[in-house]
Amino acid sequence: MKTFVTTLIIMASMTAAAQSQQITGVSSNQKAPEKVEKIASSPGDVAAVAECIYCYDLLNGDKRSTGAAMLQIAPSVARFIDYTSFATDSLRRSGDTDREQFNRFLSRELRCESFIDQTILQGFPSGKMTVISPIAPNLYTYTETAYPLPWTLAGEVDTIAGYECHKATATYGGRDWTAWYTTEVPVSFGPWKLTGLPGLVVKAASNDGVHSFILTTLRQGSSVIPTTIPRTAVTTSRDKFVKLKNEFEKDPWNNILPESITDITVVNTEGGKPLMLINGTPFHPYPDGYVPFEQE
Repeated sequence: MKTFVTTLIIMASMTAAAQSQQITGVSSNQKAPEKVEKIASSPGDVAAVAECIYCYDLLNGDKRSTGAAMLQIAPSVARFIDYTSFATDSLRRSGDTDREQFNRFLSRELRCESFIDQTILQGFPSGKMTVISPIAPNLYTYTETAYPLPWTLAGEVDTIAGYECHKATATYGGRDWTAWYTTEVPVSFGPWKLTGLPGLVVKAASNDGVHSFILTTLRQGSSVIPTTIPRTAVTTSRDKFVKLKNEFEKDPWNNILPESITDITVVNTEGGKPLMLINGTPFHPYPDGYVPFEQE
């Protein structure tokens, strides 16, 4: 992996090619604005009535890492998001956040090896699913059907996390999936894109063992589901995005186009590991390589 100094020199030389580009630095031990700008409420915000926390397990080669994900549920829409991103977002919505605290939360988000860099709005717009995900230095968005996996319901029943669960299988994006859902929670939502079953998905895994989810917490909702798509997001199609994303992540350091960069922000946080935002979009190179949910 490139050292920070080398990386910064490379990125700085890249930005020099474009007029009006700049590099800024923010350090937790340097003087910075006392407060981080609050995320304002929007007419598109929906109150979550329930919140599901999933343990997410990722197998990358012979290395296994574990993270967490949040599924916020409202009557007709749900939002799936990495838990570290959910925590950072919630912190900014509180309106009482200092820069140092925000940088600590941001560093946890960008250092997470099992980080899920997709935010998925299930059932939004109606009958659809909206995906928001970065390919540095841009944010992208696309929509597809609300229930993209062609599930086959099986007759097997098991008790998982205290719920009576039923088995279902499907193939999507080049991976075979097995999910366990419960009709005790009669919603068609689940982690990632695993939607469209006759109950909440409690447990799911790709059959190759690379990706897996299991429900650890189901609680009353106390958060907001924002349904407003960032105005800077580039609209594309699912097929184009998957192809571009998987190709980009093969060599993210060299696949960023110099002319696309307008600013770079370096955040020095706890632990001494510098983090980078390009055009305001977190740059999250995976140290052991990117493992996509969708291979095709």
